[in-house]
Amino acid sequence: MSARTQGLRDLIDQAIRAHLPIDPFRRRKFIELLQFVRAESYLLSPQSYRHARSDDQIAERIRALLRVSMVSSRWIRSIEGWQFDREKIRSLDEQFHSLLRFLLAKYYVPRFMNHVWHGSSVSGCDQGIEIFLKMARGIGPRQCGLPVSLTKSQAAQFMTAPDDLNLMEAIRWSQVLAMGGSSKLARTVLKTHLCDQQDDEPFWMQSIQWFCRIERERFAVLSDEEIVQIIQFVRQHRFEPASRVLGYPTELDQPLQPNLELRGRSVRSLRRLMANWRQQIDVPEPLVPTRGYRKSSWQSIGINGMNVNIGQEVWTIEELLTDHELQVEGGIMQHCVGEYDRDCLRGESSIWSVRVSRKGKRKRVLTMELCPQRREILQAKGKCNLAPTVAVQKLVRHWAQRENVMWRN
Repeated sequence: MSARTQGLRDLIDQAIRAHLPIDPFRRRKFIELLQFVRAESYLLSPQSYRHARSDDQIAERIRALLRVSMVSSRWIRSIEGWQFDREKIRSLDEQFHSLLRFLLAKYYVPRFMNHVWHGSSVSGCDQGIEIFLKMARGIGPRQCGLPVSLTKSQAAQFMTAPDDLNLMEAIRWSQVLAMGGSSKLARTVLKTHLCDQQDDEPFWMQSIQWFCRIERERFAVLSDEEIVQIIQFVRQHRFEPASRVLGYPTELDQPLQPNLELRGRSVRSLRRLMANWRQQIDVPEPLVPTRGYRKSSWQSIGINGMNVNIGQEVWTIEELLTDHELQVEGGIMQHCVGEYDRDCLRGESSIWSVRVSRKGKRKRVLTMELCPQRREILQAKGKCNLAPTVAVQKLVRHWAQRENVMWRN
């Protein structure tokens, strides 16, 4: 036996010892199952794990076998009768599939349900295993206690879901296809947080129905990336606290748009809302720091700001001198300037904000980083790191020339 093979055998034995139950009866059943499986299959063979990416694959297989042994009272056949063609079925997943069906299944259970036996904790898969056992006895998916209720058409799609999905992903897959969506749309939805169970399932069902309708009626073509962005936008604005979305503390504890829905919206209006939501909704002001707020500040670099009237607009350029101001600027402008406080404290950087007031509303339009030593603008970014408009560039250039500041744009 090679050193590599012996090392793998030791890892398998170590994983088995780590998962041995304390209860004598369960311990005995587990050992009996392991002895038979080790003798009659490749599930615990060291050679089967030569190309394993990590030791976790071994531990995962041991945990799955432990769970099978823990439901030995519900086996419908004796383990000694399990046989399979060792020449044709060499895949570990195929062998585990064969073992499960032999011991537990009197009726058809979709292959993706095998995943419920795996997991990082022994007790964390209990719900999925119970669903597997009920289906194995012939109970349909609508009556077996799924975490989300399915319609008849969704249940039919659920039974034919792809093998690589887990339980909740298969449920979401069945919902999309039953509503007329494509498998491509279903795969895209599974890239989002909807691959997990949600607190507000009826709302997300309406949202999925909206995507299916848009795809089916071809009102507009939504890319996979845009679908993911829409779902993320809706989740943030309808369910997350305002302070988390804005990037700065506010007195508003509830979400920014708790009534936001996709139902009834056109793609065009939704895109417009996503691009300009700060102007379309009442965005709360930053919470004024309290006395206990940990606040850093630094000295000005000695360059004057600017306040100028252009028509009915008032434009200002001002230096930001506290970490709180940087966080608010970064939250509103949706870039990373809030992380520049250490550079500013060390005197290596200076951050400036360009703003405009129109009809009593003040808006931030540009954030600039200056090098204090060279009196040079290093970068100037608008919202989401967009480049400044020609008009804003002209204004900044005028200020830079007046204050003897370089800008190589």
